[in-house]
Parts: sequence; C-alpha cells; structure tokens
Amino acid sequence: MQKASILLTILLLATLSSTAQQPAQHSGAAKPTPTQASPSDAPSREQLLKLFEMLEIRKQMDSMRDTLAKTLEQQFSQMSHGQLSAKQKHDFAQLETELFGKLMSDDFVAKMTNDLVPIYQRHFTSSDVAALVAFYSTTAGQKFLHEQSKIMAEYMPKAMESMQGRVQQAMEETHFTDRIEQIMGDGESKAPAKP
Repeated sequence: MQKASILLTILLLATLSSTAQQPAQHSGAAKPTPTQASPSDAPSREQLLKLFEMLEIRKQMDSMRDTLAKTLEQQFSQMSHGQLSAKQKHDFAQLETELFGKLMSDDFVAKMTNDLVPIYQRHFTSSDVAALVAFYSTTAGQKFLHEQSKIMAEYMPKAMESMQGRVQQAMEETHFTDRIEQIMGDGESKAPAKP
C-alpha cells in the first residue's frame, strides 16, 4: 500500500508543480495536437527563454526536487517504522540524493526547457509573451512569483496529507491490496501446468 502512496505522491507533486506556473487555458479553446505548426506570430526562442528565466523555472524545479525528496524521505520513514538500521537509513538517504541528482541534472533541465519552447510557441503569440515579460518585470509580477512559491510551500504539506488520507481510504474501499493479490494469483493460476 505504501508503494502506491509514494507513486501517487510523486504524480501529485509533479502535476501541482508543473501547473502552478502555467497560465490558465481558456475553457473553450480547442486543444492543439503536438504536431500542429506554430503560428506566424509565435514568440521567438529568445523571448521564451527570457520568460522562463523570469518565471524562475530552474528554481521551481529545484524546489520541486527538494519537496519530493522530503516527502519520499517521510514515506520511507513511515514504511520502515523504525525497522531500518542506521546504515540502511544512511544508504537510503545516499540513494535518494543520487537519484534526484540524476533526475534533475542540468542536462535534463535544459532538455525540459527546450521541450517547452515549441509548446509555448503554439499557445502564445509574440505579443502575449512580451506582455507576460512586462508583467513579471513589475513589482506585482515579481511579488506574485515569489509569494506563489511560498504559498505552494505552505499548501503542499496539507495537500499531501489530504491526498494520503484519500489514497488510504480509496484503497481500503476498493480492497486494492486484496484485488492486486487476486489479480497476480489469477495470472499464476492460468499458467499452463508443468507435466
């Protein structure tokens, strides 16, 4: 059950962190396909990189990594219930550090940024991005960015606590563990018998 909670925690953190800084989509707008060409008035790569810098995307990714690491550390701690030796705890901590170092390496962050460019180019015009850069250059825009990270830091523990309770309840109501064991058992029972 704890493994499912950890996976859900990772998904929730990733979703919340990635949507926190994205402008809201218009509800009536059609969803473009990934292969859709950028409009002629699409922002340049340089404009978008300036916007990403103002949005402090790298700082957000670092913050997301730190939050996720702390959450997983708490989950592992709850899973072990004091059953881990000091060496095992040290090894877990070292593994987590290495894992997140690889997951959020500079190369990966650069790749994620590069992947965002054509998507933003399909959704925003050059004048849209200029207006966003102008807004985030203001005192109010900077306050919004900095306060939003503080708001998310306050909100995430509450969201995680609430989500963990919901996961536990949903797993109990759906008899998740029993059904997984049954599914896995059914797979074994249907295997051809050996002569």
